[in-house]
Amino acid sequence: MHDVHDPEPSTTSSPPLSEPLEFSACMEAARAALVAQYRITSLFLKVGQVAGMLGLSTTAIHAQIREGRFPIAHRRVGNVIMVKLTDFVGWYCADASETVASPSQVAQSQAEEEAQQNLISQCAETPKEQAARIKRQVLESMRLDRERRAAAIPTRETPSEKGARIHREALLSVREARTNGAS
Repeated sequence: MHDVHDPEPSTTSSPPLSEPLEFSACMEAARAALVAQYRITSLFLKVGQVAGMLGLSTTAIHAQIREGRFPIAHRRVGNVIMVKLTDFVGWYCADASETVASPSQVAQSQAEEEAQQNLISQCAETPKEQAARIKRQVLESMRLDRERRAAAIPTRETPSEKGARIHREALLSVREARTNGAS
């Protein structure tokens, strides 16, 4: 008989059930945080617990399961649907490349990529090209500022413009008086 403490090489490829499962650093940290925050005491989570952690209703989760769109592996135990804690943590720590990006995330990513390409192209400019680009940008911003100021602040009339306006108004009032008096 072998002593329990004798280090004997294992002949099986899987670890014994008494050894904890190996987790990546992210998974272990996430598992510990979830267990502490949600006071998890079981290896399986009920739909209500999962709903609370995800900020969804149990009805929404059940609907996703029925439609086959629920992204986390789940098991039916009798009439109860359960999610294994390790499956939840694995989904929680899934690589970002495996997740589906929303349209706003795609647009933001594209904008960031364009900005990065623009920066790279600016670094490849010669000093002459850089000076020309900066000059174009300054002139464009000045033109936009001038247009904004012109739209926001009414322009003042010069004395000759004011005289011409008063003269036009006087002629219009005389014409109105004549047409009203003739009727």
